[in-house]
Amino acid sequence: SSTMKAFQSGCKILPTQIINLQRCTFRNGSETLQSLKSKRNRRMIMITSQTKKVNRSPASLPAPDIYSEKQLIGLNLDEQEWVKMGQKSMKALLRELESNEGDWQEKQAEGSTRVLGGNIPGVSYKAFKGMGMIQASPTRLFNLIYDAKLTSDWDSNKKVYKVVNVLGPHFDVVYVQTNKIGPISSRDQCKVRVWKRYKGGFAVASCSVNVKDYKPISGVVRAATAPGDGLILLPVAGRPGVTAMTNLMVSDIKGWVPRSVVDMTVGGAILKFYRETLPKTLKKYQSSITEESARDYINHLLNRKHDIRHVQ
Repeated sequence: SSTMKAFQSGCKILPTQIINLQRCTFRNGSETLQSLKSKRNRRMIMITSQTKKVNRSPASLPAPDIYSEKQLIGLNLDEQEWVKMGQKSMKALLRELESNEGDWQEKQAEGSTRVLGGNIPGVSYKAFKGMGMIQASPTRLFNLIYDAKLTSDWDSNKKVYKVVNVLGPHFDVVYVQTNKIGPISSRDQCKVRVWKRYKGGFAVASCSVNVKDYKPISGVVRAATAPGDGLILLPVAGRPGVTAMTNLMVSDIKGWVPRSVVDMTVGGAILKFYRETLPKTLKKYQSSITEESARDYINHLLNRKHDIRHVQ
């Protein structure tokens, strides 16, 4: 009938045609559109699917679009640019980690952990990639790493690590100043961070931004991080409570440090982070960072509003 042809072609169906459609049975692939006679003076169309329903956890649900023009309302021009930079960094991170391409060479390895060095498009200096299995769920690990207050407590590499501007649920700006690491003196920078749910886990990206309130400090080298820096935390099939973690370090530490020294120092720091720092820290926070508390932290992030924090 003309009504059925209109339905099959995706055309709009007039209200007067709905009655005719209710008397039809239509099959398309795995879905069945079946008209049912309801109670007196009522008609309805029920769509049933032959595909099995999947009970998904919140972390496995598709992530909403984390960037829209609406999110820029209320932000000044600098803040709007930071949000766009964060989005650019997230796209660069996922593009690089999903492509499995590039000239990467193994620098250090221990157990399931590997540290690679290589180049990524648009970046003139060497980047580093760390990969390993962590004995914690993606949710707990995300909470541990993303919470700036927690990180300040357990990450000995960071002298200062604090949120200085909340741009919305998925975006913020942090100021970070590192301690001296081997022959590499203290570095600092402001970075925009962005996070999203990703493939049942999480993705976090960051890059440098210029925040006028945070001028260079005497004796501290101002570093720079290109878009694409960040990490992904993914669940491991058949191994609940285990996370496959991959991080991409795209930071130019600046200064006059020989490249060979940088390779050895940074590569060793990444390996230690995977093999020693994270396991030790997770054990320390075993009772305080639970699945439930980590989900509460994520809900806290999702409810964040624009907030400028002038804390020097």
